[in-house]
Amino acid sequence: MATEQGNRPLAEYLAVGAAIGGVVAYSLLQAMLVPVLPSLREKFGVTTSDVAWILTGFLLSSAVSTPVVGRLGDIRGLKRMYLFALACLAAGALIAACAPTLAVSVAGRILQGVGGGIIPLAYGILRAILPSHRLPAMIGVVGESRVWATRPEPCSPGRSCSTSAMPGCS
Repeated sequence: MATEQGNRPLAEYLAVGAAIGGVVAYSLLQAMLVPVLPSLREKFGVTTSDVAWILTGFLLSSAVSTPVVGRLGDIRGLKRMYLFALACLAAGALIAACAPTLAVSVAGRILQGVGGGIIPLAYGILRAILPSHRLPAMIGVVGESRVWATRPEPCSPGRSCSTSAMPGCS
């Protein structure tokens, strides 16, 4: 049913793209929070230790749900649980973004943490769909996408590229 592109079916490319997309989304939502904690502290009018619960709730939820969601993927189906984790990630992001209070923001981030199951599910999907000779390279690509998603951009908005020592910035 998949359209052939060279010797590789289109389904393989779509599976790898979906795995990378989910892992990047999760990684970005994880990494983007720390720089905005001071702004959230001011927005909600709370102490630093109070606003830290936004990050703590996310990390605790992620630590607990990642192996649980991964195992449920083995039992109930990788695709079904991947979409569930992605939905939790999106719903949590929406709740946290629109949160009028700290408690609602923490609840949204806890729901986002359930999306941590995306990582083992992405690897499971790759294992299920790719031929064994291509699997190690694609696992490396997905793992590396998580690293690249969380690294600071050398020429990101608000940073002067003219003073940067990073390659590619002049």
